[in-house]
Amino acid sequence: MRATNLPYSILYRFGSWSLAPAYDVTDAHNPKGEWTYQHLMSVNGKFAGITRADLLVVADRFGIGTAASLLRGVNESVSAWPDHARRAALPEKEWRRIGAEHQLL
Repeated sequence: MRATNLPYSILYRFGSWSLAPAYDVTDAHNPKGEWTYQHLMSVNGKFAGITRADLLVVADRFGIGTAASLLRGVNESVSAWPDHARRAALPEKEWRRIGAEHQLL
């Protein structure tokens, strides 16, 4: 997802959190980029080195009681990245580069 769109990808409407429709999902990490070398939206006051504990602190702050379960689901999906990339016919060099940036939380 493009870093500039992340704040618009999560909605709080009608008393609950939900994901906005995906419309611009791309790999935006560029270690040499001015805007893409790190997250631009902090998580628990951090822009780098974000941990599962950080996510759970923020989830608790906003009353997201299902956060641990959601993280398990995300971890399962991220773990399946190589399979998704192969099915999409992404060149192996590219999916390995992108996969090296993934972090299970």
